Amino acid sequence: MRLVRRVGLVRGTSRDPTSSARQVVAAIEFAGEVTLPTGLQFAGTAVGGLSGLVYDPSNETYYALSGDSNREAAPRLYTLTIDTNDGTLGEGEVQFTGVVTLTGSADEPLAVGSFDRAGIALAPDGQLYISWEGDPEAAPPDGPFIGRFSPDGRQAGLLTVPPKYTPLMSDTTPIAGIRHNLGLRSLTVTPDGRSLYAALENALVQDGPVDSSEFVGLARILDLDLATGEPAAEFVYEVDPAAQPAQPVGAESTNALVGLLATDNNGS
Repeated sequence: MRLVRRVGLVRGTSRDPTSSARQVVAAIEFAGEVTLPTGLQFAGTAVGGLSGLVYDPSNETYYALSGDSNREAAPRLYTLTIDTNDGTLGEGEVQFTGVVTLTGSADEPLAVGSFDRAGIALAPDGQLYISWEGDPEAAPPDGPFIGRFSPDGRQAGLLTVPPKYTPLMSDTTPIAGIRHNLGLRSLTVTPDGRSLYAALENALVQDGPVDSSEFVGLARILDLDLATGEPAAEFVYEVDPAAQPAQPVGAESTNALVGLLATDNNGS
């Protein structure tokens, strides 16, 4: 399990939630990485399946989402600190400080294996938004979802994901919706807290082929109004073609859109 911390250096106008100006990211600097040992235990849980990380500057705390793809524990949320005061990241500078189990609308723990490969975003009001990308290979196929959670892990609501994202199968052949392991994962909230952007890793089945060395994948980006929880707009991102053909022939070789960060309130 690897936890990688990359520090973005923003040069230009400051990040202002009330500003209508576009924010330009001039440079991104790699600060280092920390490898978490296999079998690491914290507060009676195995630290694993970390698929999302977000920072809360109000309390200098990171939230790490564990979907636990090995299906051994319920989905949970870790808090941790990451010390980059010297501009670098090294061993001993990542410390876990807490863990809570995610619960549903009736305060029951979410089921073991109920989701993995998930994304997380933090809104200015302290609410967390968590996505699950969906699974067309489940029986029946599961569509993606985006939930609103409090920092103590309690689900406070669901946002609306359009039905066209839900996988539709003909026997074992997908005919619409998300593809396996290429669903709705990336999340980011605008600085003013009004919009959440959620992105697919690659194309819906009905939108064409997935990205490869021969094709450009068309990944949808969904703009959700956080006041209503409803979609406001959709955009498309052209995923860069894979650098090399799959080896051996017939294997999979693809790029994917795996992360988003809203730097202003204008979709940048």
